[in-house]
Amino acid sequence: MFVKHSLKQTNNLNKHQKQQKHCLYKRITTLTICFNFILFCTVTTVFGSDENPIIRNFKCRLNGCCDQHEWCRFWATMGECGSNSGWMSINCQLACGTCTRPPVTRRPPQTQAATLPFRFPNNPFIQTHSRQPQTFPHLFVTRTSPTTHPTTHPTTTQTTTTFRPPPPPPPPPPPTTTTTIHTTTTTQTIVSNPTERCRQIQRDPSNAAEVLIRERLVVATEDNSGRHPLTQEQVVRSNIANACVPRLDEAECERSLCYNLHFRTMDGTCNNFQFPLRGAAFRPYSRQV
Repeated sequence: MFVKHSLKQTNNLNKHQKQQKHCLYKRITTLTICFNFILFCTVTTVFGSDENPIIRNFKCRLNGCCDQHEWCRFWATMGECGSNSGWMSINCQLACGTCTRPPVTRRPPQTQAATLPFRFPNNPFIQTHSRQPQTFPHLFVTRTSPTTHPTTHPTTTQTTTTFRPPPPPPPPPPPTTTTTIHTTTTTQTIVSNPTERCRQIQRDPSNAAEVLIRERLVVATEDNSGRHPLTQEQVVRSNIANACVPRLDEAECERSLCYNLHFRTMDGTCNNFQFPLRGAAFRPYSRQV
């Protein structure tokens, strides 16, 4: 009897363990399916961006010149600006350097002229109402004085006396008040040219980032129209042909002064205003002996 009971408990325990293993297997299978689905969606999203590139106004400047297609820079590197110049010169103006419009600078920030401080009047106590003259009526007093004569009847003498009231007291003198007028003159520098304002910031660059953002002088695009920087196409072609790159010998920091005060250039020029080419790319090594 005891053996049968033990066998029954053992069978129940084995059955319970099998159920737990089956549930664990189902959970692992479900998690694997979910992970594969998430991985598939991620891969589809990543590779789908290359299938749907930006084909309109990918990168534009203030003067209206644009790279319409996202792959303009890559095509220019592959030499399409020369082999397919008809289409590339119109749709990839920045990558091929075919922009003929003059550069446009941002409008200067609107400034208000300095306002004059409020001035108090010289005499703060001004009587607005004139004093009206006061008139007093005349007072008539009648007195009767009896007079007795031995042979005559008493007579009554009427005397008329006019009394005037005393004059009113003089008005008290106005209180003496000393008023101190503090005048504050606000001097505000009005600069119509953003480049001139950036020169002032360059002389005192302690809070350059805050001042540039507050006065809206930050320019996010470097203006390279005044020089001929090395393009990616020139670097790739020279590196393939000669295992070297051309030498960078030009740097113009004044044209993009507002940009250089807030950003670092891609080729390292103008990061040092005193020596613009020091530390720039495509320059010979300076060995220190």
